[in-house]
Amino acid sequence: MQTLLSMADPSTIKLWKLFDRRVLKTWVNGYAALLGDAAHPFLPHQGQGGAQAIEDAAALGALFPMGTRKEDVQRRLDAYMKARYDRATMVQDFSRQMAFQTDEQDKVGGFSMNPMEFSKMNFNHNAYVHAREILNQQL
Repeated sequence: MQTLLSMADPSTIKLWKLFDRRVLKTWVNGYAALLGDAAHPFLPHQGQGGAQAIEDAAALGALFPMGTRKEDVQRRLDAYMKARYDRATMVQDFSRQMAFQTDEQDKVGGFSMNPMEFSKMNFNHNAYVHAREILNQQL
């Protein structure tokens, strides 16, 4: 590694710090909602930032079909929180645990799971269907 780095122009080598942010209590305020990294930023250790943003978008697409009325927005944003918050927070926590190799760092819900359990849980989820199920329970 040192040999490789010695061949690089020092002015082109950048140091990018990783910043971690505590879990937000909510992603919704009035008629506005956060999604993706704005709601749940990820450290890069599980490659889940983009995937979770896509799941957020799928859930919002399921909850807000064409023709959704203004008076239904807040109830549907509540459904968005129910559909996405626990799952995204758990994946965020697992990524943090992998980054710091600890099971104590900022745990939400007290979960701990091995990487195989995490992979099985993570890759067998349909955010669109899950959000529709939650919406149907509320109707």
